[in-house]
Amino acid sequence: MEAGSNLEEQILVFYREYRPRLYRYLCSLEISSDLADEIVQETFLRLTDQLQAKQNIQTLEGWVIRVAHNLAINASRKMRREMHVAPAGRGAVEQADPAQNPEQAYLEKERLLRMKAALESLNEKQRHCFLMRAQGFHYKDIGLTLGITSQRACALVKKAALRLAAICG
Repeated sequence: MEAGSNLEEQILVFYREYRPRLYRYLCSLEISSDLADEIVQETFLRLTDQLQAKQNIQTLEGWVIRVAHNLAINASRKMRREMHVAPAGRGAVEQADPAQNPEQAYLEKERLLRMKAALESLNEKQRHCFLMRAQGFHYKDIGLTLGITSQRACALVKKAALRLAAICG
């Protein structure tokens, strides 16, 4: 019982520490906040099951990111199939900030559209690497999640950043 209780405490500590970053990453994939919450919960349920079954997990962070990433990709594909709509991010309606004057709102909207277009111009691995790094994930964890080396993840992030800087200024 004590070992089980200790495991639960370790998982709770890890959950409290890691959940915010994982949640932000999932939201950056343009899925709803409710779905992001569900994916985080499912990920940690699966982690608990794996640890209780005494499965060997080399790095908790990498495992959690990979499971959450895969769940998000599967959920996005399922939603697109069910709704028969264009991929996320296209046709979204942006709300203007009421504190801005019309010119500021227009310029901000244009900046966001350029950034979205720039992100969409990246290939899938570059986009995922860049978004994960922007959320503070380590290159090692990005590599584990996407099935690439940490050096390749670093190179993809740098390439994406250079491309975004060239497009967005």
